[in-house]
Amino acid sequence: MRGEPLRRQNALELLNSCTDPIGQTPDLLWVIRRMICREGSVLPHELSSNCTEQFVPFWSGFFSTLADFKPDRTIVAYGPIIDNKPSDMATVFTAMHNCQNLATTLGQKHAIQTMDQQLYAVAQQVKWSLKDKFADHIIRLGGFHALSCFIAAVGKLWSEAGLKDLLVDSGVYAGTTAEQMLSGKQFNRAVRGLTLVYEALMHVLLSQFFQYCDLEDRLADVPKHLWSRMKEANLQFESSACSGNSQPVDNLAETFTQYVTPV
Repeated sequence: MRGEPLRRQNALELLNSCTDPIGQTPDLLWVIRRMICREGSVLPHELSSNCTEQFVPFWSGFFSTLADFKPDRTIVAYGPIIDNKPSDMATVFTAMHNCQNLATTLGQKHAIQTMDQQLYAVAQQVKWSLKDKFADHIIRLGGFHALSCFIAAVGKLWSEAGLKDLLVDSGVYAGTTAEQMLSGKQFNRAVRGLTLVYEALMHVLLSQFFQYCDLEDRLADVPKHLWSRMKEANLQFESSACSGNSQPVDNLAETFTQYVTPV
């Protein structure tokens, strides 16, 4: 009889605890800075610009340009070859057993193993069936398949709620392509498409927000240097002078979180 996974009674509480509005600030700043270079955007008058060309890159380019993270050196080595069908349960068990022995040899309490979607499902069955043996064994779904499942979940929830229509009626994607994207396929297109949707929706939201703030005079306490520094940061993109320097964004995020987020 196949073992069953443990059920978390506080799953909703755990999900809610992951919500961090402050963590969204860099994304909001990215949208605002692209709005500065977009004609017709509703922004505080301090951010008014005659810019007619989009100098701020797309999401991945924006953050990769500013990133100064240097990963640690890792050593890649191959384990013993298992001459058998990869998806066979015995093969997966052997791979998990070898990984566990290796972790024990290195003095690690937990063995961490990353697998693709097909092998991940088999490995979880092995772990559920042998809970005592693999109690300290952590099985991870690879990043690509994890994001594909997440995109499919987004499509399941929002595809018929207007998300598919938004992608198709905007003329960005064809109907069949949009269906495949929201089912977890067409990965690169799906990531870009959902990022475009995020930017478009946040553009509308922020335009209404700034319009409301202007009518109610809600941004009077925001330091003027926030807006001037934001415009200066955009000029850095125009001159390609900010490569590898995340300090301007960090400073903007701190000021934005302090004064604008509470509004």
